Amino acid sequence: MAASSSYPSGALTGTRFSDLQPPLSEPVLEAIREAGFEFCTPVQAATIPLLCSFKDVAVDADTGSGKTLAFVVPLVEILRHSSSPPKPHEVLSHASILFLLV
Repeated sequence: MAASSSYPSGALTGTRFSDLQPPLSEPVLEAIREAGFEFCTPVQAATIPLLCSFKDVAVDADTGSGKTLAFVVPLVEILRHSSSPPKPHEVLSHASILFLLV
């Protein structure tokens, strides 16, 4: 698969989403592939592994650098692997995260 046209030439790393550690789940990788992405931007390559490992991350990057996907992918992974539905007091914190991303 070719690099997505969503990013300017040279804005991608040599890191594939499928090579990230900890590994992303197959359903998430499939959704990323269907969206036309194969390679990470520098922001995504640097932050997705940290966020999937429950590390705190702060990013200051240009518009179009891939920040939204860099934060949404780990959020989806964490929610997918949650052993139980969020408790009422936790729903607000998840909604706040989503609100901050939008």
